Amino acid sequence: MDQKNKKRNRVQALATVGLVALALFLANVLFSRLFLRADLTEEKEYTLSESTRNVLKDLKDPVTLKVYFSKEIPPSLSPLKQRIFDLLDEYRVYSRRKINIVQVTPEESQEREMEAQMLGIPPLQLNVIRRDKQEVMKVYMGMALFYLDKKEVIPLAVKVENLEYDLTSAVLKLTSSAEPKLGLVVPPPENDQLGLPGRGPYSRLEEALKGRFAVDRLDPASDDLARSEISALLIVDPRDFPDKAKKNLDDLFEKGIPIVVLAGTVNVGDDLQTSRVKTGLEEWLKTRGIEIDAQLIIDPRNHTNATFTSGIMQYSIPYPFFVQVTREGLNSENMATAKLENILFPWTNTLKMFPDDHAGWKYTPLAQSSEAALTQAGEPIVVPGALENFQEGEAGKKTIAVLVEAPLPNQEDKKRLLVAAANTQFIKDHVVADYPGNLVFVQNLLDGLTLGDQLIGIRSRGKTTRPIALPSPTATSAIKFGHMVGIPLAVIGFGILLAFLRKKRREKAAIIYI
Repeated sequence: MDQKNKKRNRVQALATVGLVALALFLANVLFSRLFLRADLTEEKEYTLSESTRNVLKDLKDPVTLKVYFSKEIPPSLSPLKQRIFDLLDEYRVYSRRKINIVQVTPEESQEREMEAQMLGIPPLQLNVIRRDKQEVMKVYMGMALFYLDKKEVIPLAVKVENLEYDLTSAVLKLTSSAEPKLGLVVPPPENDQLGLPGRGPYSRLEEALKGRFAVDRLDPASDDLARSEISALLIVDPRDFPDKAKKNLDDLFEKGIPIVVLAGTVNVGDDLQTSRVKTGLEEWLKTRGIEIDAQLIIDPRNHTNATFTSGIMQYSIPYPFFVQVTREGLNSENMATAKLENILFPWTNTLKMFPDDHAGWKYTPLAQSSEAALTQAGEPIVVPGALENFQEGEAGKKTIAVLVEAPLPNQEDKKRLLVAAANTQFIKDHVVADYPGNLVFVQNLLDGLTLGDQLIGIRSRGKTTRPIALPSPTATSAIKFGHMVGIPLAVIGFGILLAFLRKKRREKAAIIYI
């Protein structure tokens, strides 16, 4: 009987193991075709955005994604590599296997290493410590996408927060029948001491735009604006815009070509000396119901610190000329600004709008200062001491960027579109380096004007900054009082309570029971 029970138990155990193995196998097959993840971040930053899923769902032909990653990498990069491959696995699943991922280890052969370098994927030279000595380690971390006879390369995939945008943008560029063409009017780079052209103040902007558009740099003094076939036009820091070019602007606007104008009327030098700027577009904007006011905004509520030098000393002080537009001032219904945390506008003018002069036109503010903002009357003076004798005027929200939508005659499904911002400083290289949301704002605008919201939902997902919500002056005083008085009182009260309890314990121990 015992033998029969043992045999039956053995059969049951083997059957249980077999069923568990079968269940695991079927679950593995099922979940290899699905992707489930518990993403608890506020904006689902570790899950593919809906925009990306829609792009992948619409793929009709396979796209080959070659991942050129070294097999041996420093331990500090292992979490990065894992996150990258998790992201790629999502691309594979959501594309229904239309994204074919091929992993290539360049160091395995000279041919593969040459293939990576021919694609423009360079090796990183990293300093690592192995066997108690410092060595230089060569690491490849790049990707290339192939579709039909076209290719797109991501030379260094080292920023996971940007990788989804880069990959989805590359897929769109490969599979789109025509790449959007952007006309760009921007001041030329200044020559260095040797007479060679250097980097202009808007180089980061140009580099970012070239990653998404076929950028055509235009000269308004020539016939470029008349000849160029573009999907949108971006004008940055215009100076004495020629009359002939303004006629070309009229033609583009009436054709429904979106136009973005970033222009201010005050230039601030490195020594904080100011000068007036004549854009040449003053009248052109006025005929469309927009005027760039000559006064600078001072926002005592929403601003950042600025660093100044006095002799050999450097000091940082609150500087209301650096207007910070927070979520409250960003249009929550426009995709270009809805998911941004803030935009910094240094030394910015304000915009005046005249919607009554244009019946049927829609004026939508995109970025506004706080309600405490003021404007500086008279000639602009931006040195820190200028605020000491500042005469306060009427406070209120000041509009810095606006979207104008006008009906296009005989075309109900198309509009004339114009975006104007009363500032050029916010998109300069040294500002963008510290405030990447500024660049995201311009990229979002152009994406929205040319492609709709296909990519905006991806780029704006990550937090550009996480500002601390400062309490009101009353709450600040209460917190200070609580720390100075409340905590000592709490300690004294606890001591009194402890002494009282000890006294009671001693009295209880002194009672003699009979």
